[in-house]
Amino acid sequence: MTLQGKDAAAFARDIKAGAPGIATVRQDGRDWIQAYGPLGRFGGRGVSIVVGLPYSVVDAIRGRADVVVQQAFSNQLVDASVFAAIAMALAALAAVWAAKSLTAPIQKLHDAARRLAGGDFSVRLDTHRKDELGDLARGFNRMVPAIEDRVRVKKDLGVAREIQQHLLPKTAPAFAGFDIAGRTVFCDETGGDYFDFIPLTVGDEDGLAVVVGDVTGHGIGAALLMTTTRATIRAAAEAGARGGALISAANRQLARDASGGRFMTMFAIVPHAEARAIDWISAGHEPALLYDPGADGFTTLQGDGIPLGVDAGWTYRSETLELPEGGIVVFTDGIRECKDKDGREFGPAGVEAAVRSAKGRGAQVICERILEQVTAHLGGAPAVDDMTVIVVRAAG
Repeated sequence: MTLQGKDAAAFARDIKAGAPGIATVRQDGRDWIQAYGPLGRFGGRGVSIVVGLPYSVVDAIRGRADVVVQQAFSNQLVDASVFAAIAMALAALAAVWAAKSLTAPIQKLHDAARRLAGGDFSVRLDTHRKDELGDLARGFNRMVPAIEDRVRVKKDLGVAREIQQHLLPKTAPAFAGFDIAGRTVFCDETGGDYFDFIPLTVGDEDGLAVVVGDVTGHGIGAALLMTTTRATIRAAAEAGARGGALISAANRQLARDASGGRFMTMFAIVPHAEARAIDWISAGHEPALLYDPGADGFTTLQGDGIPLGVDAGWTYRSETLELPEGGIVVFTDGIRECKDKDGREFGPAGVEAAVRSAKGRGAQVICERILEQVTAHLGGAPAVDDMTVIVVRAAG
């Protein structure tokens, strides 16, 4: 037996010392691996046991172990892959189920909203869920009747607007010796501004009353009061009331009908046929403007009457004046109070500038010029009040 290299010294030292160890030896031309260790002492001498295997056997065992380990690893890898695939499939199924549980109610909500937008107010959602989607469905179901009510109110307001605008004159009547025009612009579906051309009979001649009114506030309440006033003042005119008596009759009726602190300002003009004179009455209305083109100046007509509907016993009286060449301009506070982006009011000065810019033109042109300049003053902002303007000029 031949021991190799340093293992020989280590083998001899270990055997002598009775220590265990492993050594590589060469025997019969083959490499062996030997394991040794002490058994004890016999007859006063230490005895060791040595076990050896050819290296080729060890290599075979090691190779077999590698194969076994590799096979085990491969098997585990396959098992792990199968498990991962199953886990992924289960996760995908769970995701699909979860997605459907979320998207299905949302799709139903989308479909319901589309039906609602198409005018189907019978649509409702299932509210059996106890989560946020159930809360959303219950909120939707509460919302539908509210929207239906609002749509119905809006339709009713549209009808009311149509009726109210039908009550306003489309064109001014032809009246001998005068050029007359008027226009109203509502800021809501309905409004409280009012103007009218009321036929009068004065003796054997036909007369005319031009009235401008403004109910406090705007909207449906103001519109109702406006139509009441129109009916009342026309009925009084047909009954023969003239001038101050006409306005007093409207005031008595409005004082009985008005509620909630509502009242109406009014300015009335009664032109004298074939003359340049007019009678005028102010019931707490915005001051009217008389324009004298020769002097390029304006005179305001204020009056001392109170708004209609405040005191049923108030007596209104008319005043007479000669109409200057530039005529008279009557407007509601919606024109005076309209503001630009910096909060500046259009004011009487804005009306005067518009009238000057239409100097020498007809009543209709002056009306349109005033409203055009009001729109320019607003700068794209919406009007917050109704706007009415009347122009009465002597013709020729």
